[in-house]
Amino acid sequence: MCTCTAFKIKMLNPAEVSYLSEYCIVMKLVSMALNILQSETNTQMGWLLPTICLLDPKLKKMEASIKVNMHKEVMFFPGKVKVVLRKGPLGYHLQEPTDEASLIKSNPSLQDKSAPMKQDLVRQHALTVVRQRGGDASDKREVLGEYILQFGKYKGKSFRWLLENDMGYTIYLMKTLQQEEAAGEFRAEGHSKHSLVSFVNYAHSFEEIESPLSYVSTTPAAPAASSEDDQNYKSTWQEIWKSRADGYASCALGATCVPGTRMHKLQQYLRKQQQSTCRPVPTSSAITLPISHLLFSRKYCHCINSYKQIT
Repeated sequence: MCTCTAFKIKMLNPAEVSYLSEYCIVMKLVSMALNILQSETNTQMGWLLPTICLLDPKLKKMEASIKVNMHKEVMFFPGKVKVVLRKGPLGYHLQEPTDEASLIKSNPSLQDKSAPMKQDLVRQHALTVVRQRGGDASDKREVLGEYILQFGKYKGKSFRWLLENDMGYTIYLMKTLQQEEAAGEFRAEGHSKHSLVSFVNYAHSFEEIESPLSYVSTTPAAPAASSEDDQNYKSTWQEIWKSRADGYASCALGATCVPGTRMHKLQQYLRKQQQSTCRPVPTSSAITLPISHLLFSRKYCHCINSYKQIT
């Protein structure tokens, strides 16, 4: 253990050490000149002017380099935290959640259900944490790393924690936000949405995230409506409703989405179809009835409706 640490003596920081080093270099020349002039035996009056003339250019030559070094601000932050992204045996970043993250996702009692905080309060809390541990409060990325999530199952955890514990969920959020912005459906409203935007900006500041994000973004997605015409969307929704036995309709109904997006409109369409037929949407595990039975049921219902209209 260091002696200064053992006796709790404050040590010099790098800026102070740099200053003292330059001071020694400058004063070395001045001291050598003074030793020549203050000699009692071998010094004459004629030595003064040559000594000063030799010292002056050496100090001016040194002045330029010292000015450059003095303008460089050397700062030392003992509490600066480095983000550590998990890697597998082959060196690729792991996207699956850690055991701690999986436990939070699977146990609702461990999830924060409190109301979202304002962005200003979140920032003030992050600055306080960084300063208390001796970090760099002027480093935007380090401060963002201490922001507290205000959305999702990981609400209450820091941005840095989510990046280190669940990169897969991080990439999912980044990709979803990109898709909403590209479709013109993004709405930055509410404290939760502000927190999401801040987290995505924080994640984009890491070059290690861009590679898996670009891979996921170029991966072919599920077929969707390619036209911007609502009629084409409705025709696609009809196909989803007609093929609801495959379980995609049930999955869409159970998804969480932003109001006004295409997924939200699809949910409204499916719920309307449910109400009109008064039948629950079958899941993938439901028993598929024979086609002849379905045709017979439709004809039977049609006959009953016709009979009611006649009577």
